[in-house]
Amino acid sequence: MLLLSTTIASAQVSGVWDETANVFVLKNEKGVVILKTKYTYMGTFSNGLAAVRNDADNTFGYINTAGKVIINFKFQKAQDFSVGLAAVEMNGKFGFIDKTGKTVVPFQYESADPFDENFGLARVWLDGKVGCIDKTGAVIIEIKYDSVDFIDEDVFVELNDECGTFDKTGQVLLDMSGCG
Repeated sequence: MLLLSTTIASAQVSGVWDETANVFVLKNEKGVVILKTKYTYMGTFSNGLAAVRNDADNTFGYINTAGKVIINFKFQKAQDFSVGLAAVEMNGKFGFIDKTGKTVVPFQYESADPFDENFGLARVWLDGKVGCIDKTGAVIIEIKYDSVDFIDEDVFVELNDECGTFDKTGQVLLDMSGCG
């Protein structure tokens, strides 16, 4: 059984896979089913919303913990909300939306990860390279690296077998040098 949950007010609501019905159901903190959904895919509730898939046309939207559709089904892919934004794909490009469905970061990336809660940055890919943006869409770590990783308090980058380190504001901590 898959368990996905969120806390709303003082009650916890969880999305749980119902193996008999082959859909997700929403349960309260006592484990009582409060709503049987029609969805066969449900992301994790975060910021009060969970991504769900409409199987009829394979599009994604978002529901709240009462099962009400808050953001209409129009995305090819949809990720969990983090720091108030979610990475979604539309017309083959990724961008970020807020909890009302408004586009905050334009749809221009090949791929995108959710925002890292500790760094406030999201990894984005363009032309096969990766970098980082902030919640406004400003590029903080240039989109030119082979890999970007968040470790402890630092952002580690690799390009052509050389490594470097940035802080979360994009300031260089260690210039590019050999990784070995």
